[in-house]
Amino acid sequence: MFASFPNAEVVPFAINYGPQLEEDIQSIKQIIHQKTDERWWKAMIVYACGHGSSFAETFVSTMQQSLPNAAIVGGICAGGYVSKSTGSKTRDELSQMTTRQLKNLNRSLGGDVNQTFVEKSELVDHVYQLCQVQQQSSQASSVIHCEDTVFGVILGGDAPVKSMVSRGVESVLQGQVQPTSPFVVETVELARPGDDAYLFRGDDLKPMHMIHRIRDTETGKLIAAAEMINQVAQSADFIGLKRPGSDGFELHMMTPYCQMAQQFLIMTNGSQEEITTLRNAEIDFFKLTGDACLADMDTTVSKLKEQTTGERILGAVMYSCNGRGPQRGGLIAEAMADATRFSKGFPDVPCLGFYAGGEIGPLALAGNEKVFQTGRVAVQGFTAVFALFIVPDVEPPESYHLDDSENNVWKFVQSRLDKSTTMSDSI
Repeated sequence: MFASFPNAEVVPFAINYGPQLEEDIQSIKQIIHQKTDERWWKAMIVYACGHGSSFAETFVSTMQQSLPNAAIVGGICAGGYVSKSTGSKTRDELSQMTTRQLKNLNRSLGGDVNQTFVEKSELVDHVYQLCQVQQQSSQASSVIHCEDTVFGVILGGDAPVKSMVSRGVESVLQGQVQPTSPFVVETVELARPGDDAYLFRGDDLKPMHMIHRIRDTETGKLIAAAEMINQVAQSADFIGLKRPGSDGFELHMMTPYCQMAQQFLIMTNGSQEEITTLRNAEIDFFKLTGDACLADMDTTVSKLKEQTTGERILGAVMYSCNGRGPQRGGLIAEAMADATRFSKGFPDVPCLGFYAGGEIGPLALAGNEKVFQTGRVAVQGFTAVFALFIVPDVEPPESYHLDDSENNVWKFVQSRLDKSTTMSDSI
């Protein structure tokens, strides 16, 4: 497909679980930051398998910071293959590379990672010899089998990729999901690790919001968090929060810790965006049901049709939870429900993908109006994430007027001759 987009850039990557993990991640970030236009990179397709799934969440969060405007999608799988171009470098090109870049190239070319080099020039000579061997064997790329790996591709340039996410929930307080809620956060505290109010102890902890009181905007009544928890905790799976001006409710797990603390606890990743106060944010409470999942997929497909007017979907890649298919059972009473609903809405659009042990994509929302999402990547559960390849739908003219008369052909030839003469004079 990408052969049809000559200005698209495709960068494959594979990061193995092990001591070189951080170094490999830094190498990918270096590739990303070679482009000064942060809008260059459109998407990242990510797969994680084996021990790779243990650092998938950290990896995609780190990549989202480097790719703030990109859609990051994918899933947890059993294994896979990635074809990484090794390329051929001149000695001068290698000399311009950093020692870290040379070591990474040495690894990708199959060099001994334990071999030591006193001088950088020795490493340059070694990698150059590997490049020569690779060139002589006429191997333009190497296929890597991934077992304990995070792997995939970064898509840039005019890569026409957008993403959407469907989950499906019902409001405990309002029934059918609504775009707004009459309840807003009145009193909330941001607790940081080490604060007296912070409930947890351990390493790598992040700030969390602690919601104490909620206000009913229809009656003006103030409701203590403990009172609301007693009302919704038995049926709610998620706490939904919608900051002023946002589209849709972000879904946060309703954990047993909320009941223990008698407060609504909202964990953050520590970013400025997430630690911004939740005061005056709308709040609702949601439960996950099979019927809601099917209804949300129908609604999502319908919105996709409405919001792609004048555009054409070339293809789709679906990453659906293995709890949603392919067989029917559990909450979902239909086989391959997500893929079937997409194909009913877009019968001529090819769709492939797999059922994952965890889906990677923008944070699932409830009550959102816009179908496309970017940013806020997370490894989630019981969602259906789609990568969509979308282009403008350009209608060809009904007919072409080709004037190949003798007079017109002569004018064209004369114009080319005049241009050639002008270029010769300038030389």
